[in-house]
Amino acid sequence: MTQTAGAKGVNPKGGAGKPAWRVLLRKARAGLYAPADNNSVAALRDELQTFRNGGENGSKRPEIRAMQTLADWHLSGEIKTTYRNLNEARVQIWEYEYFCPVFAFQKAFLEQVVRDYPNAPGPSQFNQVCAYIGTPVDDARDDRSKDVVVFRRPGATRTVLGVSGQKGVISGMGWTMFDRAVTQKLNANLIILRDANHLFCLNGIKSLGSLDESIAGLRDLLAEFQDTRIIATGGSAGVLGALYLSCELGIDHVIASSGPTSLDIGVDEGDRQRYLVLKEMADKGEVPYPDLAAKVAASGIRRVDFFVAGQHEFDMRQMRNLADRTDVVIPHIYEDEANHSIIARTILDGSFTKAVTQDV
Repeated sequence: MTQTAGAKGVNPKGGAGKPAWRVLLRKARAGLYAPADNNSVAALRDELQTFRNGGENGSKRPEIRAMQTLADWHLSGEIKTTYRNLNEARVQIWEYEYFCPVFAFQKAFLEQVVRDYPNAPGPSQFNQVCAYIGTPVDDARDDRSKDVVVFRRPGATRTVLGVSGQKGVISGMGWTMFDRAVTQKLNANLIILRDANHLFCLNGIKSLGSLDESIAGLRDLLAEFQDTRIIATGGSAGVLGALYLSCELGIDHVIASSGPTSLDIGVDEGDRQRYLVLKEMADKGEVPYPDLAAKVAASGIRRVDFFVAGQHEFDMRQMRNLADRTDVVIPHIYEDEANHSIIARTILDGSFTKAVTQDV
């Protein structure tokens, strides 16, 4: 497996002038993801602790605290929890997926959270996903500082183009965990896209340029994988991006997890500020404002596996908007589910993997 963070000059910034906490974070990742010995781990832990106590800019960053927790675990084999309630524990689950995705460490942490909060469904489901993963096939880890990340696997016959939601993940699950649970097990390539503009990819992928430049850059990237079956997927806000980009890139199979198919549905309900921002930009001619269902119907998309919670009214409306106006949607409705994020369930029951391997 080869891993590339970025493509065609993606995210070129770096080098001299980086803040001290970023330099320390890079050093900690190099020394703690696959540590050489306890002495080097102890030295890094002390350096992280000193920096945290020093009060410098970035000393309170969650990345630095997470790395110190990882160092402590390497040395003691025990999880030293710092959360005081379930909400803090949930935040740290996210932090450890983002900042120190060492599988055994994440698994130990989730097991501890479940012991402390046995009735919390989120930690319990992620813990079950870890059990489902077993032992990761390889050590690929998402680099959240990049907006294009590529995992290449020798002999792969499938390539998954994963479009992130607003938080840079897929429907509440980090891409590292997703990869370990789905694409690694299938020996599939994975291309991760993040929209740093937070505009549903309709203003392009920042490192690739404008929307037109991004589409051209993605065509060039996908040309490398033309001998594999290419599937697009997205969760939450990433659904719209996955559908739009698939129309432009000629991808014929999309797997959607609880996300928008229209920016007009629910725009006056709740807090959907990004919808309003896009509308204002579209009125100025700065971004497209697509009738996505019509675009999908006129495209080469032949199948959309759409996973959705049956008791989540907004997500159901979004799914039906596409299903009622095209003949390509295969609904996967979890009738007893009310949560927006259901991807853990789709992985645990095998439905997501089955969708990836579905012939179109």
